[in-house]
Amino acid sequence: MNERFERYNEITFEAYCKAAIDNAIHRGVRKKERRAEREPPLTELNDAVLFRLDPTDAPQEAVLEEAITFDVCDQRITVHNAALGQALTYLPRRKREITLLYFFEDLTDAEIAAKLDMSVSAVQRQRNRAVCWLRDFLMEVP
Repeated sequence: MNERFERYNEITFEAYCKAAIDNAIHRGVRKKERRAEREPPLTELNDAVLFRLDPTDAPQEAVLEEAITFDVCDQRITVHNAALGQALTYLPRRKREITLLYFFEDLTDAEIAAKLDMSVSAVQRQRNRAVCWLRDFLMEVP
């Protein structure tokens, strides 16, 4: 009886260890997937982000002297502030569209969400992140 009990304990412990290892592997895979969603590959990064990766390499762009026009949802939106226009070009397309529609077309988050086929909370989140990024970017420009 004692040998059967010990064998039962061994089998139970091995099953527990296997389950723990499987769960750790599963958590690691999920962690990598979530990280991949948050971190785009270098090929998808825009110039502004790439220039920030290497602070010794300053961007060789000319300062914009005239207004910039953006096409958003079959609309043309003109930005007359050169620094703001340049900063907007560095934003990812979706965040730029949301920012332009909100601030230049005076659309609500609900209207933007309907136009871009997104949820209202996603529009709010993207807009807030874009505004924070633009604020930081424009504060660094001399």
